[in-house]
Parts: sequence; C-alpha cells; structure tokens
Amino acid sequence: MATNTKRAYESALNRFYTAGYSVPATASQVADYVEAATGRQGNLYKVSTLKAHLAAINWAHLVAGVPSPTGDIEVLATLKAIRRERGSLAKKAVALVKSDIVQMLTWRHDNQVIQARDEALLLIMFTGAFRESEACAIKVEHLTWRAEGVSILLPSSKTDQSGEGITKGIPYAKGNICPVAALKRWLDLAGIGAGFVFRSVRRGGAVGGGLSVRSVDTVLRERARAAGLNHWQGVSGHSPRRGFVTETLVRMGVPAQKVQSQTGHKSLEMLSEYADMREFLDNPAQGLW
Repeated sequence: MATNTKRAYESALNRFYTAGYSVPATASQVADYVEAATGRQGNLYKVSTLKAHLAAINWAHLVAGVPSPTGDIEVLATLKAIRRERGSLAKKAVALVKSDIVQMLTWRHDNQVIQARDEALLLIMFTGAFRESEACAIKVEHLTWRAEGVSILLPSSKTDQSGEGITKGIPYAKGNICPVAALKRWLDLAGIGAGFVFRSVRRGGAVGGGLSVRSVDTVLRERARAAGLNHWQGVSGHSPRRGFVTETLVRMGVPAQKVQSQTGHKSLEMLSEYADMREFLDNPAQGLW
C-alpha cells in the first residue's frame, strides 16, 4: 500500500474510533457512523470523504481478518439516501479534453520560459493521465529517453499498492503537438539536468523550486482563463486526468481496460466516474443532425 494511502486510512480510522466505534463493527454501526458524520447531524463530511472513510474501515477489517460490513445493503442504502438528499454530486474538476488542451496551448504567454513550462506540464499530465501530486514528484532521474518517446517512473503513487513504482510511457506524437518534444524543450530552455522537472518560474524567467499541487492548480486555471475557456473556473490539477479518461474512453472508444492500465484506477467503476460527457454520446440522437 502506498504511504499516502495508508496515512489517509489511519487518519480516517482514528476518527471512526474517536466517534466510539471499533473493529469489528456491525453494518448498523457503520451506517450510524455514516449518517452521523455526513451532514444530517452536523454537516461534518462530504459524501466523497465518507466513501474514503468506508474504504479505510473496510481495510481495517481485512487486516483484522474479519468480515467487512461496508458492502452491506444497510450501509450502501444509507450512503445512497444521503447522496440523494444532498443532491450530492460532489463538485468535480472539469475535464480538459483534447480541444481544450489545444485551445490552452494556442494562447501564448509573453514569457517564453513560462510558456515552455506550461506546454510541457499540460501535455505530460494529459497524455500520461497524471495526478497533480504525481506530476509534482517527477524528477529528471525518473526519465528514460527512448526512440519511441520517454518513460516516466513514479516511485510512489496512490494506485501503486506494492510500492514498487509505476512506469508510464509517453510516445512521440505524429502531429505538431508533441508532449515528448515539449518536455525536452522545457528542460533545455530551463537548464534542468537533475531534480524536479516541473518548477516555478518568476516573471523575469528565473527558474525556482519544484511546483506544489496548489501551484499546478493555479497554473492550469489561469491558463484556461487566459485562453478563453468558458469553464475555466472549474479547472484544477485533476482536470487533465479527467480529460484523458473522457477523451479516450468516451470520445475515442478505447477499451476500458486499456485506459485503466494507463490511469492506474483500481476498478472500472472508479474509472467510469472520471468519464464526463457520456450523457451526450449515450443519446441515440448523437449524429442525427
């Protein structure tokens, strides 16, 4: 299990225990915890947070070698009712699909170093389906240049349960927009030969330290705004990853298992939650006019 995942589970379980519950727990107890913590009695947690808590409770039961109640109908019905009452479509990052990426690249920053950094960041995050935390962690030492493109090693990832690391391949593109070429251009222009790949850039062009997750959010949102995207306010560091799933799975019809192998999602159900715009393509009238 990845270190960050284990830390998140332990934090969630601490709240579960502090609320007076223990492992093993019954389905009724877990349902009570969910109801008490999700907003009916105090507006404590969002539904998405509670789902993470349930994952932690499930993990604790597996570790203890006892049956987990988190999949019980009582627990699931409680969560479903809460989601329905809240209208809880938890706010999701807007998916940046290919046309959005092209529009964002078309807008040019007056600082060529920032422009090169933004191009590489946007294209690598989209093509590799990277989370913002993963993009921030990439170092030059993790790159292996090949005739086909560049291999990027993630020493640790949310979806890497074994802790052995995950390698993602970014191929050269046939067209004018190429993530591999953009990455090379950025590294050469910034003079980066070691350490973090994606870094802050001052207005004068001086390159600083590695970008933070919050900085990635800001960079992408500001570029989306400057490029004139109507939905720029919903853009975050998660938007390229959502866009990759939407573009490949929904628009291009790439098999789900192949998309999953790139994103690293644990299940096809989790993967499908990333696919935006499916309601349009599922309409039989698609292509009618």
